[in-house]
Amino acid sequence: KLGGEYAFVFEGPFKLAQSKPTELQNYLFVDLIDSTGYTSKHGKTQLVDLMTNIKYFIETECGGELEGYREGGDDFIARFPSKDLAIRAGLDAAWFALDNDAKIRAGVGRSRREAGERAQLVDNLGSTSPLSLVVFELANGLYAYNVPSEFTRTLINLFENEKQKLIGVFAFVFIITYLLCVLGLGAFSFITIIIALIYAFVA
Repeated sequence: KLGGEYAFVFEGPFKLAQSKPTELQNYLFVDLIDSTGYTSKHGKTQLVDLMTNIKYFIETECGGELEGYREGGDDFIARFPSKDLAIRAGLDAAWFALDNDAKIRAGVGRSRREAGERAQLVDNLGSTSPLSLVVFELANGLYAYNVPSEFTRTLINLFENEKQKLIGVFAFVFIITYLLCVLGLGAFSFITIIIALIYAFVA
């Protein structure tokens, strides 16, 4: 004891213990929708390649750390240093999967369980076909980002960028259908619609 203080004497050099890094609390759960059907259509090798490519992107481009992934599996959990990176990884994974004829359900949360539960919310939507959705939380609630199919994207592009073409197609269908009805050939008007649709998507 030195005065009113205490002193400790160490025989060897004193080293501070390394502090543990703060645990990452931003999780992304990714699950391939109808993996059985995908495997039947494309084969097991294609499934492995798809999930491996998504895994590689998450690890190298988004700083994610995968947990609980097994080779050939159709789902995994990854954690990230920020929510932004987790959301980005989920969106890019969904787009990549769609480009490879697959759909995923994905959820971003503060825990593994929360991320998984948010991904499962996709199953509660009353849709005629499975949606490729990424569910995440922002300041004022939960949001779900739908990755549209190629057909849906084509329709959106037509309405946004091809208005003149749509007007022309509509006028063509109307005039030809009217003439066919006048000539008593209204039953063949559906052929006009088919031709117009082919033109709209191919031209």
